[in-house]
Amino acid sequence: MDSALRFRNILIAEIIYIVLLVPFPWLLTKHEMQWVFSEEGPFEVLSAVFWAALGLLCLMTAKQAPRRLIPCGIAAFVGCARELDLHTAITGVSIFKSHYYLKTPAPVAEKLLVGLLALAILAVLVDVVLAGVRALRQGALRQDWMLTAALAFVTTAATKVLDKLQSFVHDFTGHWLPQIYGLIINALEEGVEMSLPLLFIVALVQYRRGATSASTAYSTPAFDRR
Repeated sequence: MDSALRFRNILIAEIIYIVLLVPFPWLLTKHEMQWVFSEEGPFEVLSAVFWAALGLLCLMTAKQAPRRLIPCGIAAFVGCARELDLHTAITGVSIFKSHYYLKTPAPVAEKLLVGLLALAILAVLVDVVLAGVRALRQGALRQDWMLTAALAFVTTAATKVLDKLQSFVHDFTGHWLPQIYGLIINALEEGVEMSLPLLFIVALVQYRRGATSASTAYSTPAFDRR
């Protein structure tokens, strides 16, 4: 495999990318920052494009093998839909929050259909996570593709923490963070979020190329097994 795709290099690249996000508040005006990291800005748009590209790559690869990539592809398209706010397009609120089902005056039939869709999406996501857990138990963590995928999951958790950080500090102390810190957090949150599908794309490429000798030690790669 190309040495550039080794996990160590991917980790270094991700760290450098994150560090480069920090100076944005000093390089852009407040108005420019608001646009760059808004729902219509380049980071959000590119994030949706990358999720869609990941979904297509998973489905194209699944034609050859393994079938496990089909739910991964579906999950990627769900990520794309979320970036485009399609999870609120019909109902006006997130279909994954109880508020829609308990508080809104929407017809019961609509809530049932939307609820079934939400459950189906959650089932796909759970299936992908369980497949990853099984791969871990079978030693996949020795392989670059799993390390890259794990990095993506860790950064996903980090974006969730960043998303709640400002409100948490306000609720805990009664004060909002200084504006510059808020801008840095926003840049990191949106910027790191955009890198998630790219990390999964790299993991997919590593997986298909057999990143380590461990991937050839089995007749069936760990991720493909049930």
